[in-house]
Amino acid sequence: MAPLFDRFVGTGGIGSGIIFLMDDNRPLSRHETRLAALSDAKDYCKQHIILHYVSRVLSPQSSVHAVGAVGRDAAGRELLAMMRGAGIDTAFVRESDLPTMYAVCLQYPDSAICNVTTAQSASSTVTPGDVAAALAALGERVGQTTCVVAAPEVPVPARLALLKGAGERGARRAASCLLDEAEAFRAGGGVENTDWLFLNQDEAAAFVTEPPQEPERLARACHEALRGRNPGIGLAVTFGSRGSWVCQGDRARHVPAVAVKAAATGGAGDAFLAGTLCGMALGLPFMAETGPLAAHLGSRLAAESVTSLDTIAPHIGRELAMAALGELLEKGGAA
Repeated sequence: MAPLFDRFVGTGGIGSGIIFLMDDNRPLSRHETRLAALSDAKDYCKQHIILHYVSRVLSPQSSVHAVGAVGRDAAGRELLAMMRGAGIDTAFVRESDLPTMYAVCLQYPDSAICNVTTAQSASSTVTPGDVAAALAALGERVGQTTCVVAAPEVPVPARLALLKGAGERGARRAASCLLDEAEAFRAGGGVENTDWLFLNQDEAAAFVTEPPQEPERLARACHEALRGRNPGIGLAVTFGSRGSWVCQGDRARHVPAVAVKAAATGGAGDAFLAGTLCGMALGLPFMAETGPLAAHLGSRLAAESVTSLDTIAPHIGRELAMAALGELLEKGGAA
């Protein structure tokens, strides 16, 4: 099956990290020192995770281009080699004098993960100029069969430049936005320049004046706030084991989470985003009254991702995605 998008262009964080395994579910307090086991698991940043899955599922029919920065260090060289090995074009990833982005993650026994990521890293140097240069170099190859992905961990202005510049060329645009970036994203025209916005429940609440607690009501309230700026925007809000809610136009649908034994939850949201984009590329709708949605494939990839301790699950690729797509079409969307 030939994908509907023949090109993906993304920006966002490129980096790595370590994961400490906490011995109980008590959150680490501000004044506490606690021992934890250092895991062998590997952590990666958002752009890398998303584009890895998109490339592994859709290439070589779709080309995948990363826009970002790494340091002039061993970590940067290793990450670029990994990205190229997955089929990602890294010609627009430049080297910076700052080190490659790095994260320290805490994983609790219930599989929840929190992390602290370096603010002053190579990824923090990515500019609108980097994005403009990449779009100019790609030229007419960026058009109506292109999908761009603006992911966190690079500055908001660079992501806004990708959304706006790609939209002017007729490309479709997906974005995600962290909790503390919501106002900057909104003020910079991010909502108006996004076709599909992917948020978790806390991020969705940041777009609502008085956020309700119940998932469907929160998703609908967030979508209604977004529609005031962009009537056609699609929204997907993830709620962990409670699945996700997908909204567009006057419709909202629940997409159940796929039940699996989770090893770690890090990277699940990025896998969901990537899987949903792959679903659309392979012909599933973002929204429809009945039948499977692209987010059903996103839910399946997210479930597969949490069975891996690493935030990039090495077993996810085209074969798995196509088998999952076939099952969805056969079952009519049942997860």
